[in-house]
Amino acid sequence: MSATAGKNKAIVILGPTGSGKTQLALKLAEQLSGEIVSADSRQIYKYLNIGTAKASVLERKKIPHYLIDLAEPDHQVYLPQYQKLALDTIDEIISRKKLPFLVGGTGLYLSAVIENYQIPEVAPQPELRKQLEQLPTEELILKLKQLDPEAAQLIYQNNKIKLIRAIEFAQVSGQAFFGSQSKAEPRHDYLLIGLEVDREELYRRINQRVDQMIEQGLEQEVRSLVQKFDWKAPAMMSIGYREWQPYFSGQKGRSEIIEEIKKDTRNYAKRQMTWFWRMEKTNTINWVVNPEEATELISDFLARTKAPHHQ
Repeated sequence: MSATAGKNKAIVILGPTGSGKTQLALKLAEQLSGEIVSADSRQIYKYLNIGTAKASVLERKKIPHYLIDLAEPDHQVYLPQYQKLALDTIDEIISRKKLPFLVGGTGLYLSAVIENYQIPEVAPQPELRKQLEQLPTEELILKLKQLDPEAAQLIYQNNKIKLIRAIEFAQVSGQAFFGSQSKAEPRHDYLLIGLEVDREELYRRINQRVDQMIEQGLEQEVRSLVQKFDWKAPAMMSIGYREWQPYFSGQKGRSEIIEEIKKDTRNYAKRQMTWFWRMEKTNTINWVVNPEEATELISDFLARTKAPHHQ
């Protein structure tokens, strides 16, 4: 990372789904007069509450949260929009003398903010999109592998919208999406804290969390969403939501759907870890196993005085 002397400080809490980011961030933000900026590409959507494990309304009243419930489920949120909102929100929190916590598991969102991606503008191509939408997912994956192998590895492959957007970007710009990201000087001095969970334990937690979501009424949440929005809406492509389509049309049983959600979530957690390992090439991620370790790291980080400017 570039020199950070004189920059305002911000904390990043990252980890795979089910690792306990939300609870850790709430605890730390309460201790340290912090406010939370979400880096979650699904929590950005309204009405997706149970399946995205959003912090409760009560928790959000206690600790201010930002970039949650921003968009309607049928609205596509693009990376440059998210990046600008996140950076501006962090600045705004700092201006009020509060400590910003950037919290989430969407690797692309985190990297865009931390590494200050300079994202080339590629306007949506309606005609190309229409053609690509006709293709089956397998064909899109193959196409993307030829154009941008790294993107094909890192994008969740059941997400047709993201696959189409990556192909569109590569075809129009002539560049690979990840290879094309030039980075500017980071805007803030970030401390990255990662939640380390043993794989078996993580999978156990994921399975348990899906069972809890079912008990909390996930099926009903999805049912009410599909009465208003198409299955092709960007939000409906999310894990925990899209799997229900064959159940509602009578093609699969409920227990089969629940197992699919668990499997898809475990696979997603693997992809998240792949992204974090990639991030470590250019960033130091401090992996912790409990809140005490995180508190100690943050105390040391905040105690560092800003280096004096040399004449």
